Amino acid sequence: MKMEREREDAFYNLDRYVDRLLNRGRKETTITSYYQVIRSLINFLANKHLHCSPRLVAEREIMAIVNGYPVADLSKKSYLQVFSRWMMVMADNDVVRRMDLLWPSSDRPRRKWANYNEALRMFKIEDDPTNRIILVLAMDEGMRATEIAHMMVEDINENWIRVRGKGHRNGKFRSIPISDRVIETIEQYMEYRSRLLIDKEDCGSLILGRNGMPLTAHAVTQRVIRMAKKNGNDITAHSLRRRFITDTLNSGVKIEVCSKLVGHESPMVTASYYDCDPELLSNAMAKRREYLMRGGIQSENWTKKRK
Repeated sequence: MKMEREREDAFYNLDRYVDRLLNRGRKETTITSYYQVIRSLINFLANKHLHCSPRLVAEREIMAIVNGYPVADLSKKSYLQVFSRWMMVMADNDVVRRMDLLWPSSDRPRRKWANYNEALRMFKIEDDPTNRIILVLAMDEGMRATEIAHMMVEDINENWIRVRGKGHRNGKFRSIPISDRVIETIEQYMEYRSRLLIDKEDCGSLILGRNGMPLTAHAVTQRVIRMAKKNGNDITAHSLRRRFITDTLNSGVKIEVCSKLVGHESPMVTASYYDCDPELLSNAMAKRREYLMRGGIQSENWTKKRK
């Protein structure tokens, strides 16, 4: 009876999760796939009399999936990623991430963090106005390729940009401040954009191709890759976003604030974008030693005063 109630709770949370995905404008095929995977794993755990609620699933349950769920390892990694996302969103349960099971070090895909100075050099020598605005929005505002592609002219205010998050039609909106370089680049681009629309109807999208039609997110991504290759760099639009998050956190901004700035649902997602430089680890250890030494001296002085 208790297990059935937990299974019902899990399905209730699954329905809530699906509603959230729908509200964010995710594709129906993607939502259907996620639903089937999560439902199947819930039933798998419940049939083994293990916890299946997103709040209660722990290492024992995850290892049962790893060792006993009847799919190939590659598919299992994908299923665990979907399952983990559901647990994190619905219950802040990051057990899969803490176990480091999604991508073990031996076959973790090479995640890229762009070099900001290289991106800035690319921006300075780039002569295509569309490429320039794409680059500056990614490196100075931390926007996703989809967010850049879905920007509308009406989203730009004097000092702020309204960003249409994932699921741009029904998804969440957020506002982020505009840097001086972005303002200047937008002003230059608007002149070029008006020339693209001669004898064409204005659809309202900010970023347009040479045919006067909006660019897709894929086209935005490919433009960044081509720019990088032309300059001998290995940079993607998302690697610029990771660099933006890393530099923001290194500047002392709290992770909760950074998470809101870049449109993450949870600071835990933001943390996964952080590139911890080995030098920072060394500095952290040095600061710890300095702190302990100061504490020991203070403790010793306090003891002498009491005597």
